[in-house]
Formats: sequence, C-alpha cells, structure tokens
Amino acid sequence: AHSFVEERKQSMMTALDDEITATNDELLAILGNLHSGVHVEPRNDPGKMVAELENVQASIAEISEKTAQFQSYQMSFGMNVDDFSNLSMTDKECRARAAVWRTLYDFQASVAT
Repeated sequence: AHSFVEERKQSMMTALDDEITATNDELLAILGNLHSGVHVEPRNDPGKMVAELENVQASIAEISEKTAQFQSYQMSFGMNVDDFSNLSMTDKECRARAAVWRTLYDFQASVAT
C-alpha cells in the first residue's frame, strides 16, 4: 500500500497544484469583475446588485471551503502551504461592494416609504 501511494504521490501533487492554480485564477476573475462592469455602475438597480453580490459571496464561501481542503492536502504531502491571499482580497472586495450596494438599497427603501 505504501509503495502505491508513493508511486502516485507526484501525480497527485501535480494535480493539486493545477487545482490551486485554477482556483487562484477563478478568484482573480471574480476580483476583476468586482472592480469593473456591473459592480461599479451607479445606474444599476441596488436590489439586483445586492442579490448578485450575495451570490458572489456564496461562491467565495464555497471556494474558501475548497482552499481549506487544498491546504490540508498540501500539509499532508509536505508541500509549501498556499496562503490563498487572492481569497482574502476577493472576499474583502466583495464585502465592501456589498456594503455599498446594501447601503444604497436601504437608503432608497427608506426614502420610498
């Protein structure tokens, strides 16, 4: 059993590195989206933006769970453990955008009543 694991270890480590790269790319794409387009367009409907950003936050939460698993695998393989700084940057930016849109939504709702 030990030799089976050792034979497969390098390919498993390579697959893990590939998954981590893909996850970091996904996080950078989300971050880029948060910095442009609909997330910064002031004419957008605040209610729709709040809902959209809640979906983005849910995606980030799923990615966060995945990165924790990746870090566990990295420790098991004796690899350098990725800090996933792109995750914290993306989460922080999403929370900031969500707060702005939520504030605007709440303000418009209070003015309408």
